Amino acid sequence: MKTNPQSLRRKMLALGVLLLVSGVLMPVLGIKIPSLATVIYDATPPAIGTTYPAGTSGAPTGLTPGGAITITAICTDNIVASTDLNVKVTVTWSGGSSGVLQMVPEVIGSIYQKHYVSWTVPNLPSTTFTFSFSATDYSGNTGTKTTYGVTGSPTGDFYINGQKVTASSVIYVSSGALNFKVTATSMQSYVADVVITVTKSTSTATLTYTGGQLSKSGNDYTCSYSLAWGEGTYTITSQLKDSAGNFFTLSVLTMNFGEVPILPPLPNLLEYINLLTVSGAVICVYVERDRLIRALK
Repeated sequence: MKTNPQSLRRKMLALGVLLLVSGVLMPVLGIKIPSLATVIYDATPPAIGTTYPAGTSGAPTGLTPGGAITITAICTDNIVASTDLNVKVTVTWSGGSSGVLQMVPEVIGSIYQKHYVSWTVPNLPSTTFTFSFSATDYSGNTGTKTTYGVTGSPTGDFYINGQKVTASSVIYVSSGALNFKVTATSMQSYVADVVITVTKSTSTATLTYTGGQLSKSGNDYTCSYSLAWGEGTYTITSQLKDSAGNFFTLSVLTMNFGEVPILPPLPNLLEYINLLTVSGAVICVYVERDRLIRALK
């Protein structure tokens, strides 16, 4: 049976008029129109991409104690617009936490950039911070990411009788009277103490700035010291202590004080020098410098 096109058009027109009249009259008559709901199935959590800080546990991002930073995260979702995601971050460190920080979307013009929140790094040197990000969509799916940051530590140089101690140092002196100097070279305001330890066998002398043995001028900490336990092997350790209570060793040196040993003939001389090396540094203390010169000849 063929359908008459004109008849079909009349029927469609009548149906349209009926629906239009119903849409107007039904609310007037108090008749509720059933709503049509859209159900969206979404089991995929948002993805958190580039962040700041971005460091890993093995290579954390460097931070400045007391410095203001902007924590950022670029987040995407398969259904929800990035600006509609609920993005948060919590920063934790040993003995402390920022609490949950709500991040807000940054939109320049009509272009979404990232979520961000401003935060001030605690005034703690040598501290590792863990940044725990989360992004939640309308379905309750949550994506996470963890990054790390670390604040720096003070650094310095150690000098004996005006000579900087390095891994290849050989320092010659004519007596047991020594002049020590430690120069703080970075983050000087976080140096809480300087410690120099002199040890021979079971005897130990500890020289500190806070204890009054070292004096301070600018970034230099100095003192004079005489090797007090006669001839033998001495170990000298220099350290910085920061305001958080962490110790940083600048050098560990072993030196022989007393009678100059007879140097072996070459090529065993290099082997002999290596025997004096401890922790990558060597100091030879000679009372009779002339005898050493004669031995080398």
